[in-house]
Formats: sequence, C-alpha cells, structure tokens
Amino acid sequence: MINTLLDQLKQSVQIHLMPRYQQLERSEQKILLLASIVLPLMIIVFGIMLPLQDKQHTLQQAVHIAQSQATEAKQLASYLNTHAKASRSNDKVESLLTTVERLARQSKVRSFISRIKPQTSPNATQQHLMLRLKNVPYAAALRFIHALAEQQLNLKSMKIQSTSAAGIVNLYAIISGT
Repeated sequence: MINTLLDQLKQSVQIHLMPRYQQLERSEQKILLLASIVLPLMIIVFGIMLPLQDKQHTLQQAVHIAQSQATEAKQLASYLNTHAKASRSNDKVESLLTTVERLARQSKVRSFISRIKPQTSPNATQQHLMLRLKNVPYAAALRFIHALAEQQLNLKSMKIQSTSAAGIVNLYAIISGT
C-alpha cells in the first residue's frame, strides 16, 4: 500500500513538476532546491525544537520553585519541632481564635483565610481551630506559621497544597493551644 502511494507520488512529480522545473533557468532551479532544503529545516527548528526547548525551560523553573518550597517547608518543620512547647500556661485570657486572628492580621494573611472554625476536643482544657487559607503567597504562609510557633501554638496537622500559579499555595491546618 505504501509502495503504491510512493509510486503514484513519483509519477505525479515526473508528470507535473519535472517539466515545470526543467523550464526554469539554472539560477531559479538552484534557488528552488535550496528552498526545498531550508524550508523543512526551518519548520523543524522553529516549529518543533524551539517550542520544546521553551517548554523544558518552563518545567525546569517549576521544578526549581517546588524544590525551594520543599526545602523551606523542611526548615519550617524543623523549626517547629525544636521550638514547640508541650503546653501553654492557662493564665492567658486571649482565646485561640483571637490569637490566630491577630497573628493572621500581623502576618498579612487574614484576607486569604477562607474558613476558620473551632473544633471540639475530647480534652476540654485544650482548644482546637481548623483553618484554611486559599491562594496565599508561600512566603506569607511561612511568616504566619512562624508567628504561630513564636506564640507557642501547636500545629496538630498541616497540609500545604500547590496551585497552578507559581509561589501561591493553599494551606489547611489544625491549630491547638492550651
């Protein structure tokens, strides 16, 4: 089948194109041959190779950003582990919700909070708070978590989820205090 198509193409070239090509002047024939070589090369380079190289560069940048975010998250986890306190003193009057709200305003992430909800605890002396921040800059989220650690609040669980935009994340956390 392929041989048949190749034979038909060869006959079509000999019948239709070769007479026209032979009628051209020698310089026109050379230009046409050069164009028949250069044009496919240009299509390969500009239509395939350069777009693939651009896509590879974009993906490498995304990997680099993800690696730096992972490194920062590991450093933050290490910091939280070393600076976490087992309990807070009960003489503070400020509630966990008020503290988290204040820290969010100070860290400039309050506008990114999409949900904040007190959680019930089996231990009545400990407060829990479920918190969700959407589309927050990664650096601002880290500042907020650092501020929580400085106030000796415990992160019972935390999930940082990447978004389609570079440097923007969603953060889900359960915060507890005593």
